[in-house]
Amino acid sequence: MNSTYKIKGMHSVGCTKLILKTLSAIPGVTNVQVNEDAKEINIHMNSIIRLETFQQALKKQNDTYCILHPQVYKNDY
Repeated sequence: MNSTYKIKGMHSVGCTKLILKTLSAIPGVTNVQVNEDAKEINIHMNSIIRLETFQQALKKQNDTYCILHPQVYKNDY
């Protein structure tokens, strides 16, 4: 299963690397792909992982990172 999310606060290659490392370390995540131009991230998982789990992991690394579910941002961007 995979889901695509919008990422706020990703501004550099360093940010991208940190986000990839952080989200890849979450149990159940099998692959993470980033589209830097669209500020989106595609997460492949073994089972459903709550959005809050991703958000908490990112917040521990940097308070400026925010992950949004697709239904939240489709009409806003």
